[in-house]
Amino acid sequence: MLQGFFGFREIRPGEIATACVGWLGYIIALTGYCIVHQLVVRTTPLDIHGSFTWALREWGFWILLTMLVFNLLRPHRSAGLRLVRQLPLLLVFVLALSLTCRVVMDSFGADRGIASTLVVHLPRHLAALLVVLGIWYFFLRQPGPAGLNGGDGGDTARDGGSGSAQREHLMVDRGSGKKLLAFRQIESLTAAGNYVEVYSGGETYLIRATMKQLQATLPDSLFLRSHRSHIVNIREIERIAPGNHTLQMRSGRRLPLSKSYRGQLYRYRLNSDSRSEQGER
Repeated sequence: MLQGFFGFREIRPGEIATACVGWLGYIIALTGYCIVHQLVVRTTPLDIHGSFTWALREWGFWILLTMLVFNLLRPHRSAGLRLVRQLPLLLVFVLALSLTCRVVMDSFGADRGIASTLVVHLPRHLAALLVVLGIWYFFLRQPGPAGLNGGDGGDTARDGGSGSAQREHLMVDRGSGKKLLAFRQIESLTAAGNYVEVYSGGETYLIRATMKQLQATLPDSLFLRSHRSHIVNIREIERIAPGNHTLQMRSGRRLPLSKSYRGQLYRYRLNSDSRSEQGER
């Protein structure tokens, strides 16, 4: 259960932009409210810097928490039963983290104890987390590829139609629809918790399956396991980086090459060279 949520992935630019723009906008609006309150209600001297500093101290760390939430939710784009079962775990984890940050900050600048801090901030942080979840659900979530709403990974890996299409394609999502992605278009596959990220043409797709299931589905003549978390398209490899620990892909991406799979790659190169020589003769 923990693996599904706590398998951290690279944070995407869209997630960073949404978190930064959303929270900075809220902090600026809160600063404006404080200024109006000073002028109209309390009639105290205007303190723009103090108002902004207070708002940033109250909510600034939620920028990082929001990126974390988006990152943890990414494999659960289908919003199916599995997400419903694991959502309480996410709520508890993020709330515990946010309240811990709040308690630490209050210990340096507020005259209240831990219990008072929890009582004051728990409702606020719960509301903030629910808003973040709503933004992810309505604006960032995309329908998952075939198999995310039910079925097991084996069905997903093979659900590409019938006949030759089934043997040469994977069913992946594209916006609100689905797309048959040809094997030769796939650059690499990377394990991501209970899912696998499929890289093709600069885009990333998600499919519910295990690496073992996908490796059994993909043709051995085109794909090799380079690491326990990576499968690569042999034709997309540009070179093996110095030190023999990294694969340089044609797209510019670098993928790890573990020692246990290195021999398999070298054997493939030898066999390819042998076939080329026989063809020339």
